[in-house]
Amino acid sequence: MKTRRVACAILAATLIASSAGGDVVVLRNGRRVEGAISQESATEVVIKTPLGVLRIPRNQVVQIERTATSAEEIEGDAARSARDLLKARQCYQKALQATTPGSDAATRLQEKLSQVESAISARERSARSGEVERVRTLVANKRYSDAIRLCEQLLASGLDDNETSAVRRLKAEAHFGRAHEELDRMNLLGADAELRKAVEAYEPFYRAHLLLGERLLQSVVTQKEGVEEILKGLKYGEAEISEAELVKYHYMVARVLYQQGKYQEAASHFVECVRGKDKYPAYADALDYAADSFVKMGEQNVVGDAKKTVENLLRAIELDPQKAQAWFLLGRMYKDLGETTKAIEALSKVVKLQPSYPYAYQALAGAHRDKQNPDEALNAINEELKQRPDNYDALVERAEIQIELKNFDRAAQDLDDAMRRDPTRWQAYMVRANLAYVQEDYDTAQQNIEQVLRLKPDAVEAHLIMGKILTAKKDTEAARQWFSNVIDYLEQQPNLTYKFKTVVAEAYTRMAEIDLTEDSPRQAETRLRRALEFVPDYAPALAKIGDVKKRLANDLDTAAAKKRFYREAEEYYRKAIEVNPRDPDLYLALGILYHKNLKDTRKAVINYQKYLDLGGKDRATVSKWIEECGGVVESGSEETTAAATSSNQAATETNKAAANSKSKP
Repeated sequence: MKTRRVACAILAATLIASSAGGDVVVLRNGRRVEGAISQESATEVVIKTPLGVLRIPRNQVVQIERTATSAEEIEGDAARSARDLLKARQCYQKALQATTPGSDAATRLQEKLSQVESAISARERSARSGEVERVRTLVANKRYSDAIRLCEQLLASGLDDNETSAVRRLKAEAHFGRAHEELDRMNLLGADAELRKAVEAYEPFYRAHLLLGERLLQSVVTQKEGVEEILKGLKYGEAEISEAELVKYHYMVARVLYQQGKYQEAASHFVECVRGKDKYPAYADALDYAADSFVKMGEQNVVGDAKKTVENLLRAIELDPQKAQAWFLLGRMYKDLGETTKAIEALSKVVKLQPSYPYAYQALAGAHRDKQNPDEALNAINEELKQRPDNYDALVERAEIQIELKNFDRAAQDLDDAMRRDPTRWQAYMVRANLAYVQEDYDTAQQNIEQVLRLKPDAVEAHLIMGKILTAKKDTEAARQWFSNVIDYLEQQPNLTYKFKTVVAEAYTRMAEIDLTEDSPRQAETRLRRALEFVPDYAPALAKIGDVKKRLANDLDTAAAKKRFYREAEEYYRKAIEVNPRDPDLYLALGILYHKNLKDTRKAVINYQKYLDLGGKDRATVSKWIEECGGVVESGSEETTAAATSSNQAATETNKAAANSKSKP
């Protein structure tokens, strides 16, 4: 019986050995007991472990590994196992004082002490979390005064930033609840006072702003402040507010602005009401007001029924073809719809009619970027910055254009200028992350994205870039989750603009790249087809389908079947080049296909040379391939561009002719 108890004690000691440290007794069954050996004899080994003193028969011992472990450390291990963290910290601190700095024992104790400190901090956070939950319960039970008192106690107790934010929000909710109680008692001044306390407690609490604004609109004297409060509420609540509330408050603001003759601002809010014209009869006249305002309005931000908005703008332009404001809004609408050629035409009309029209050149630069015209985009954004040198958004956009043109130093300078002007905004950090990413400085890129997410956690573009960074770092599982976040969020949003459709398309394309690395070409093709549903001419997805076709061809048995898939790959690469003729990697992919698969060395050389002319990175390898194909590496020239274009166009016509001949009986 005694032998069995010893065996059980040894088993228990070995189960916690990894956290004990110290001397190690290796048993015949392979188990290891760690602790401090206090005594040895020919018949037994006595060792102090976190579970107590064990006497191990010598015939069970095959080896003893000795290290210097103090009694204080063993006692600390025991206290830690018993969850007495304060005692464990005290024991480890005492043991650490007796060690030599830099020794193995000191390093081990410092690690244990750090782990205990972390556990203590976690326990304290858990306790505070319990208090926060208590506040939630009080608010839910409408014990608002008790909730406010407890919030004030917690705020005075030294919370971290996240805890402070949560408690402030709960305090705001309690004041909001008291405001409703005052309204029920018809104490309007008391209700206003509670609403002001709510927004003072937690500025982003949108419901308090909306209700306070609604109250203030009821007096002509306070209407201006009421509009401001509602606009704050709409801004803070954009991710949470219901459609019914959105329509209601936009309509309230629009009617006040319209009555004040502020048609430009009123029109933008009336358009926001269009989405609810059939659901909410009280606001059914919003579209009529919007159409009337379009004739008189200037710049505004339009969201809603895009087709109807365009019709109204064209109607306004028919009435006055010289109305720069209408042309500007029309250009912005076309840009959001992805009709970039029309956007460029409309915005060019604006700067022709009124060269100093606010932000017209900036919008024109964005349209040129969508059209893959970075040089024209740079010219337009430079004009914008001549007119408004302190325009933060224009500086950030110019940095993006400089990155596209590979002018990295200039991009960095623009981002520095933007951050000096406003270090609290997140857009410059995101572009700085992209700059680091294209320069393959992935750690810096990740640091900047983390800063973006601290400033704006729901910045969907930041989630996309984080996925790209993690892919580059070979952490594909984590990257896949970030891309999924982007897709899941944006696919639920109605009326996506062209910008965000492109973000979804890129997320699907990046997921497809991971699929290809994991040898799942069919899954990759499914995702790429989905990307093209959002942006039919998305060049990266077209090129990646070319990669899929080439990969699938390699699995086929017959030369004819392989060639058919290679020709399909060729077609997709050329479609991608038609969309974005400035991307060197597209020419590289097509060149490799001609060289390695279709054995057309003349076309391979033309596309390899174009890759080099556009500044492709792997110059040495591609130059070697040109020589393998019997070509000569040349400096960039217009002749090379013309040759690549002519060659690819000729291939397109050849493939079309072949397809037509097959279709004839």
